[in-house]
Amino acid sequence: MATDLQLLSKKARRRAALAEAGLEKSASFDVLYSNMSYIFSDILNEQQLSETCDTFIQNEINTLFVPLLAVPYVSKRFSKEKIKVGAIIDYPLAGLPPSLKQDAILWAAKNGADVIVVLIRSDVMHQNSDHNELRQALISYRNVLPFDFPLYFAFNSYILSEEEIITFARYSEIARASGIICIKYTRQQHILQNIALLRSASPDTMSVGFLGNSKSWQEIETLNAAGADMVITCCQPDLFRYPSHFKF
Repeated sequence: MATDLQLLSKKARRRAALAEAGLEKSASFDVLYSNMSYIFSDILNEQQLSETCDTFIQNEINTLFVPLLAVPYVSKRFSKEKIKVGAIIDYPLAGLPPSLKQDAILWAAKNGADVIVVLIRSDVMHQNSDHNELRQALISYRNVLPFDFPLYFAFNSYILSEEEIITFARYSEIARASGIICIKYTRQQHILQNIALLRSASPDTMSVGFLGNSKSWQEIETLNAAGADMVITCCQPDLFRYPSHFKF
């Protein structure tokens, strides 16, 4: 008899294959666009940051993720806009201890962040078998925020086994995360499969996302078909290839 892991793996592999082949239906343009965000991780001076904000305003994006220290400025800059401000904690290379991440989360929320993503080191899944420290850390991140504040955990699934990916999804659910985000630093062969696996292992109340250098609408549709209902792209909005019918 097949185990739960085997069933989830089989389901994920099938969905990923269909998505890659263009045979799995994606959500509508409006739904995908409303759940698409950009991330800008460079540290700039105030003038450059202001010019960058102008670019995102002109392109009418929905959410912009910025480094922690840029949150107050960007929040004020977007105060009269519909753009949400996202803070990404400990990105791109996670290394802060949980206590400092808690402080950073609280600081970001108090200084204008509408959404927070916390990067989690994937290698902690290899460190011990019960993962109690990881579970407690995830719960502590949730506890410093109001219950309904959007909080997401991001990790690099590339170095994890399918069992570890499912375990991470379940720990995130226990911690009452708003969702889980797969990060793609470089070309990763199994990213669609890992997204599909997260979708299969997570409740419908949790989002599954992708963070990487997506450059075209076709990539967004493929990621969504695999199970990602939110995408954060590193691509500049004026370089992103939208469908030909799309006009700002």
